[in-house]
Amino acid sequence: MVTAWGVMKLVEEGTIALDKPANLQLLIEEVTQQSFSDYMAKAILEPLGMRESSFDWEAIAASGRTDKLATSFDEKLQPSPHRQYTAKAAASLYATPQDMARFVQAYSQKNLVLKQETLKQMMNPQPGAHQDWGLGHTLYVANGADQYTVGHDGGNLPALGHTVRVNPATGNGIVLLISGNLELASQLGDDWVYWETGKLPMNAKLRILGSRLVPALVGIGLGVLAIAIRAFMK
Repeated sequence: MVTAWGVMKLVEEGTIALDKPANLQLLIEEVTQQSFSDYMAKAILEPLGMRESSFDWEAIAASGRTDKLATSFDEKLQPSPHRQYTAKAAASLYATPQDMARFVQAYSQKNLVLKQETLKQMMNPQPGAHQDWGLGHTLYVANGADQYTVGHDGGNLPALGHTVRVNPATGNGIVLLISGNLELASQLGDDWVYWETGKLPMNAKLRILGSRLVPALVGIGLGVLAIAIRAFMK
C-alpha cells in the first residue's frame, strides 16, 4: 500500500509496517520483472521527454557521458568525488535542469504518465499524514480550497541540495540543483513560493523567526549584563 509517507508493507500476521521509499524500488522490480532503472526510463523519463536523464550510472559510464557530470563540492567549496548509492529511487537520478523543467511541466499539463485525477490526489492532503503532505509532495501553501503550491526538497552528503517547487494553478515552477551548500536550495525555494503566491511556507516562517529571535535574545542578554554590572559598580 503506497501512502504519503512511503510504502506500507502487509506482513503475514496482518500487521502493517512503514517502510522507507527504497522499498518502493524493490517493489517495482518485483512487480515488473525489470530493473528499476529500465522501468523508470520506459515508464517515466522517455514519455516525459527527459532524454538526458537516467537512474543507470553504469549505462552513463558505458556511453562515455561521464564528462558531462557536474562537479560536486563540499561545504568548504572543495571538489568532492562522485558517489553512488544503492537506493536509486531516492538518490541516483542523473538529470539536467532542462529535463527537470520538463518534469515540472507535467504537474500542470496533460502527459503520458499520470491522469489528471491522479495528479490532483497527489497534490492534496492524504489520510494518515500531516496536512502539509500529499503523496510524496510537500504542500507548501494553499492556493484555494483544494489546490496547493507543491514540491520536494532533497539533499545528500557532502553538500548537495535540490528543490522542486510548482504552482499548478499558474503552471509556474522552479528547479534548483545546488552543490556546496545543503540549505541554499530549500531557502531559495521558499523565497520563490513567497514571490509566486505572496504566502510564506512554514519553513520560511521558522527561518525568519530564528534569524530574528537569536539577535533579540543576545540583545536582551547584553542589556541584562550591563544593568547587572552597573548595579554592582554602585
